[in-house]
Amino acid sequence: MYKAYFGLSENPFSITPDPRYLYLSPRHKEALAHLLYGITDSGGFIQLTGEVGTGKTTLTRALLEQLPEGTDLALILNPKLSVEEFMGSVCEEFKIDESGSAHSIKDHVDNLTKYLLEQYSKGLRTVVLIDEAQNLTFDVIEQVRLLTNIETAKEKLLQIILVGQPELVDHLNDQKLRQVAQRVTARYHLMPLSMSETAGYIKHRLKVAGVERPIFTPAAMRLARLYSGGIPRLINIICDRALLGAYATNKIQVNSKILTKSALEVKGGKLFDFGAPIRSIKNKLKLKPKSKQVEVEKKKPKRTRVKKVGVKKAAATIAVANAPVLEEPQTAEVENQVDLVSDEKTYINEGEAQEVSAVEEALQQKEAERLETEKVAAEKAEAERLEAEKIAAEKAEAERLEAEKIAAEKAE
Repeated sequence: MYKAYFGLSENPFSITPDPRYLYLSPRHKEALAHLLYGITDSGGFIQLTGEVGTGKTTLTRALLEQLPEGTDLALILNPKLSVEEFMGSVCEEFKIDESGSAHSIKDHVDNLTKYLLEQYSKGLRTVVLIDEAQNLTFDVIEQVRLLTNIETAKEKLLQIILVGQPELVDHLNDQKLRQVAQRVTARYHLMPLSMSETAGYIKHRLKVAGVERPIFTPAAMRLARLYSGGIPRLINIICDRALLGAYATNKIQVNSKILTKSALEVKGGKLFDFGAPIRSIKNKLKLKPKSKQVEVEKKKPKRTRVKKVGVKKAAATIAVANAPVLEEPQTAEVENQVDLVSDEKTYINEGEAQEVSAVEEALQQKEAERLETEKVAAEKAEAERLEAEKIAAEKAEAERLEAEKIAAEKAE
């Protein structure tokens, strides 16, 4: 709908795992390197984990496009299978002819073993990549481990790459799977994007879609990181909604107000997932004395310089109404949520300051609407309660009078 309006050739924030849109942040480059290592040099299991929406599937699609020469890879997308179904899927992916066999587990293993030996004699590598590996059952994982026992005196004939959510780590740490855990030769956990990476991610996707001009303001991109937690899939959904909002209001740029409204719609009115409500934007992020502090000093009439004092990484936030009073971040995860300034100095111009005020105004309006809705609901509930009590009282009184009447008639 908005593609022609912004001059885009296609939707830049589609949630499908298109490898062309893969933004190779330092952490994504390292993750891809682990996958390539698993194909070329590893002799056991490679484990890649990450939260939902961090780009694991997109990475695997990119891997398929740059497989090293002489590599045969079977991609298992739905591993929630029985052992027999799993083995059948592996053989099918490798295009192994099983027309003359009975298709039992032993038949599948025998056919796969024969195939692996043929590939090895040709100097080819064979890899099985399992996506959503946290869904593997114990029996299937044990069967996969047994497949890695197919080897020569010098090397294993089958490499296994497990890609899944963090639950996969807990799964493999089970005492029953300790033999598998010992065979994992490389592990990598894909973290969410940082503040600067989120801005680069948004610009990269717009560029691939044919536009290099700044459609999102710097403040809007910072808020996109804050509201999404750096999860690429959430960034895509919020930014897609924001472009639609800018188109609907005839804006040529997505500012903080549009981005925040879009995030509210996408997340059902809950902008943050780490629990505490958000305090006023104007408060920025207040920290205790002798802790990380943010000191603001004016340098030019239309420019405010935000200077950090005390530590290199003080948190400054363009947050929203009801921000949590945060102490010094104790973990990298908490610091990642609130760290909106990654450089030594950050400048906020007058235009962005106006955007911040607009965001606060929009959120205050949203809060007022919520309170009004709660008030109406409470009044309705109270009216229904009083009406129910009135009806119950009238019914009880009628029953009492009827009982007295019957008793009087009986006595008479």
